[in-house]
Amino acid sequence: MKGVSYRSIADHLKQIYGLEVSHITVMNWVNTYLSRITQFVKSMQPQVGDYWLADEQFIKVKGNQQYVWNVLDNKTRFLLASNASKTRSYDDARRTFKKAKKTAGKKAKTVVTGEAHWLIPSA
Repeated sequence: MKGVSYRSIADHLKQIYGLEVSHITVMNWVNTYLSRITQFVKSMQPQVGDYWLADEQFIKVKGNQQYVWNVLDNKTRFLLASNASKTRSYDDARRTFKKAKKTAGKKAKTVVTGEAHWLIPSA
């Protein structure tokens, strides 16, 4: 929940449902269930297609140039891999594709980079 504080959630529960809980209780609940959900999601095998989209993006972190690499499945838009690196090297790209292959459980038949995504047949 972006932009909503634990105190705001506790206040909402009191006003709407008459439940009086502290913001610490809300935080503990979020942390407990976030951990469970994370474990569950990591155990899932996504059903992705054979066409993947890949791109790298230049960002600045504390004044230093870095790159964020992303690989998505074209059909589902499932994020297969994301990687940050200080360089834009072959090894950095390879590392990201290895992650994507592991997540998908297979290799892509076609990987499209940059602005050429419109060349892929529609899902």
